Amino acid sequence: MGGTDRELRLRPAPDLYFRDPTTGLDLALLRVVTDAGGVAAPAPWVLFHDDLRDGDRVWVRGHPEGMFRSGQSVQLDYQGPSSRDPDGPGLLERFWGPPIGGGYSGSAILNKRTGAVSGMLCTSDHSGSVHALSATALLSRCPQQVQELHKSAARAVSSRVSGGVSDVEQPWLSTLTDDQLQSGGWAFPSRRLRGYLAAAARAAESHPYPGVAPGNVSPPLSTVYVSQHAHSIQTLTRPGKPDTGERVSAPTIIDNHMDALAVGGPGAGKSSLLRSFVRECVAGWGDAWARGEGDKGAGGSGGRDVEQSAPQSPGARPDPTPLLVPVYVQAADLVPDRPLAEALEAGVRADAGRYGPLEAWSAEFFRGPPAAHASWLVLVDGLDELLASEQRQVVLTRLAGVRAADPEGTMYRCVIATRPVPELPTSRSPVWRAAVFDLLPFDTRQLRDFAERWLSALGLPDPECAAEQFTLQFGERRREALVRVPLMATMLCQLFADQPKPPLPTTRHEVYRSFIGLLQSRQYSDAASGIIAQAAGAAAKYGTTAVRTVERLPAQVVGLAGELALAWLDGEKLSAGELFAARTEDQRPPELPERVWREILRETFRRSGLFTERGGDLVFIHQTLLEFLAAQRVAEDPRRADAELRNVFGRWGTRPPEEWRRHDSFTRFLIAAVTDRPLLGRALWRCGKGWEGARFIAELVADGIPVAPKSMRRCADTLAAAAKMPECTGFFRRELAQHLRTLGDDRDARILTAVATDPMVSDDDRIMAARTLGALRGSGYTESLLSIAADTDVGLLARVETMQRILEGLDDSSHGRQLLAIVADPVFHDGLRRDVVNALRSADPRGCTELFFSYAQDPELGQNARALALRELATVGDPRAPALLLALAGESTADSTLRYELMRILRSTDADRYAELLASYGADSDLDPGTRVTALGELAHTGDERAADLLASLATELDADPVGGERVQTTRLRVAEQLAQLNDPRADELFTTLAGDMSVAAPIRLGAAHELQATGNASAADIYVALAADRVLDEHARVVAAQALTEAEPGGHSPRLTAILVQLVIDPEMPETARDEAFRLLDRYVAGVHSFQDPRNSHRPRPAEGVLELLTRVANDGNYSRLQRAWAAKAMRNLPHLRRLREGPASWDPALDRPGGTGQTRTRLPDL
Repeated sequence: MGGTDRELRLRPAPDLYFRDPTTGLDLALLRVVTDAGGVAAPAPWVLFHDDLRDGDRVWVRGHPEGMFRSGQSVQLDYQGPSSRDPDGPGLLERFWGPPIGGGYSGSAILNKRTGAVSGMLCTSDHSGSVHALSATALLSRCPQQVQELHKSAARAVSSRVSGGVSDVEQPWLSTLTDDQLQSGGWAFPSRRLRGYLAAAARAAESHPYPGVAPGNVSPPLSTVYVSQHAHSIQTLTRPGKPDTGERVSAPTIIDNHMDALAVGGPGAGKSSLLRSFVRECVAGWGDAWARGEGDKGAGGSGGRDVEQSAPQSPGARPDPTPLLVPVYVQAADLVPDRPLAEALEAGVRADAGRYGPLEAWSAEFFRGPPAAHASWLVLVDGLDELLASEQRQVVLTRLAGVRAADPEGTMYRCVIATRPVPELPTSRSPVWRAAVFDLLPFDTRQLRDFAERWLSALGLPDPECAAEQFTLQFGERRREALVRVPLMATMLCQLFADQPKPPLPTTRHEVYRSFIGLLQSRQYSDAASGIIAQAAGAAAKYGTTAVRTVERLPAQVVGLAGELALAWLDGEKLSAGELFAARTEDQRPPELPERVWREILRETFRRSGLFTERGGDLVFIHQTLLEFLAAQRVAEDPRRADAELRNVFGRWGTRPPEEWRRHDSFTRFLIAAVTDRPLLGRALWRCGKGWEGARFIAELVADGIPVAPKSMRRCADTLAAAAKMPECTGFFRRELAQHLRTLGDDRDARILTAVATDPMVSDDDRIMAARTLGALRGSGYTESLLSIAADTDVGLLARVETMQRILEGLDDSSHGRQLLAIVADPVFHDGLRRDVVNALRSADPRGCTELFFSYAQDPELGQNARALALRELATVGDPRAPALLLALAGESTADSTLRYELMRILRSTDADRYAELLASYGADSDLDPGTRVTALGELAHTGDERAADLLASLATELDADPVGGERVQTTRLRVAEQLAQLNDPRADELFTTLAGDMSVAAPIRLGAAHELQATGNASAADIYVALAADRVLDEHARVVAAQALTEAEPGGHSPRLTAILVQLVIDPEMPETARDEAFRLLDRYVAGVHSFQDPRNSHRPRPAEGVLELLTRVANDGNYSRLQRAWAAKAMRNLPHLRRLREGPASWDPALDRPGGTGQTRTRLPDL
């Protein structure tokens, strides 16, 4: 291969050789020669792109005669299109450059602007002018097979570029410059974008997970992160819309084409979620470019498969879902009044700048699309950390402006992760259309997985066993909610690793207090790498006083951090470094330079585990640590504490906290620290009368904050009443039940039962409510499971799992009837049915036979359920089973599959007496006629000669029944069908009698006529004629009879058939739907009679002519009504075959309608 040391063997493909005899254009295709194992030598695909512009410089490599036969390159300039044939449909592309000749024909033309092959050289005048066939024109003139091969190749290339498919390699795009990628519209990251993606991936992996104590190595995000679930709720712009959301996986948030808002409480994993989105988006670009960057972290697992096609023209892309390039920023970056691109540049510089030291991503980088068919995904963190409401409004207003300027999200899409803040649900919020998701706590599986990952990262010898011990400590009602929050689980894992033996803290504020105590204890490590040893070493040359001073600094970290937290909460603008230096200025020894002192302070606080670096300053590693420390400082001042409580509950302590306050960590930490204040007790009692305040109190109890018993009782009554509100959704009712469970109120079981049995509630909510009931051993558990299993709208897997749960706890047969009715559904497998029957036998060994007998006779049970009960009766040899089996098989609504199964069961009961049993049932006039014909039909299948006479006798009895009704008529038809199967001549007599009996229902008469036709009886056509003309019959039945007549009439046409079809079309009493059927039938009839003679024959077929003549006569005959004449005229005017019949042979040449007929055109190839 030119320019490489690789060898590629090719051979001609004769089956794909193409030549146009008119123009002389020929095309010879080559195949890659495979090795002995049938594997072709790997080679990159050539990428086509037709975008040629005046002045484009192209590169051609040919093999001219002479010393450069092995290959010579030429550069040409594009001049525009040319055409040799003014009548030709296509154009040639003209180029100008050095004269070239033989040896260049068929060479690929590489466009240096787009980096793509734009066509194939075909002609030259040897003086500088060259013409070429464009890539699209070339492919359009190839055989269809070649075009399909090219499409497959393009799909394979684009999958490799964007989806990470491992079996296709395409290095072509990685060699293009940034300008070529942009000009060509390739959905591939440029060199600059590849560097950015690599840095963003490294920054995401290095996310400072909150709660990593000093001495513990912060693990990469991918090592410990566990994907959460979210609850999809209504959009911000429609707060009154009913909650119709569902439980989804958190990655679904970025699959939404709208902007998205992820709402979660303190420590819910919002920052980690956004970082995981960064990894997800980077992985979506595949890892072909990552190998070239030398950064494996940029790929990762769990990438989203995004399939694209190679661009057919600039901007064309079949898949509307764009590739996403993540940009992680803090909300504070969007507050200053500057263009969005500059805000993104500042945010990226602070977050990922240190991971790409050789790169510089200016504001211009973020001002346009990141790549062709790609959008920026702006991930905004920390909206709730902005203290001023005006600042939060600025951020939301900016996002609303971005969406107004880019309504389709082609340039920017945005995701915000935040706690509930006052600005989100109010009418003052800007119009920002966003899908809203509520982040859910870990479930049991997620928690165990998370704990195992963390304990493994912390170096515990048996992390799986340790994770099991860890989760077992939180099985109690009030403690389980505590550990399911990701931040709390992280800190508890740290505490558990430090002290594996129980007990761990049981309340939220105790966890923070214990964890900060762990951080303090780690400050005093004797290791040479410890902060004290390191700080003392840095101060040693300034004297012993300096050493002793810096050794005392770790003991002051928590106190100074609390001062910083309160100052920031109060809105002070001091940086952490400035405040720490100001608070400790009087401690600095004179001989210790201020610069060194500040460096020691900074390093001491950075390594405390409370802080991390961002944008050149220290910030708290998590907002809740700031809030905890600030709350402790406030609690030390009673007057300040009461003032804060009045901010929460109103001046007189009478209002419940606002919605955003319920999730505010500072508020909860403060309440936990001042439980002895009388103002707090009065406020909690008063706000417990409203459901919002009651929820808040329940959440305080879940946090382990002591609340007066009378306030808890009042709160429980309020929550139970709220669960009965009609607008209360299933998800919300489950939340209320959980709050009641937290308060120790047993009404939670009744609420969960109501949710689980409500068909209007989502499947997920019903199933989760039932599972919770099972864990609580609630009384409504079994009823809830039965309700879910019986609901056919619930998914099959969920129904099967529910049935298995029921059977695991089944200890009596009280629910046997419901279980049989459910499991009789054909969607269930036989194994589950057997499990149900065995469980019922085990639950009532002595009375199970009578139980199944009662089920078999129960008219409220469906046929399949009764068949299950009968099978069990037959299995134990119950003598009552045969009659019940035949009775069920004889029911008119029983389908053939069920009848076959019932007969098989009957045969298995007594094989020796089977025929005698059937004959006796068939002759018993006291039995239902349906049961008798079923028995006789099965008797006929056994070959018993008595069957025919018994059937004929039964037919005579039925004919004598003057008031038998449709059931008896159906049985008469069944008798005749059974006789026909026995080739008994009496069958035709019965069919003829039924078809001509005007008292018999239309379907039965038609069925009888059809049976006559199937047996070859010549009278079938006459019967169809009578049925089609019978005005007593339903109009649709008459059309059906006419259609059957077109098949039964000899030759497929006749004057009487023509008259019947025309009469149906013009019948003024015909319903619209039946008339439409008659129109279509008449048109098919005319089309059918055409096929009897060559359509190019000058003589028209007489039957077709008869249709046209009859319709013409009706349309012009005044003896017919105006409506009849109108319908006749419409038939001639609108029915295609009749219209062609009127217009003459030339207009209805069938070649026009056939592929390859004269109606198609062929494109002439240019004369090259």
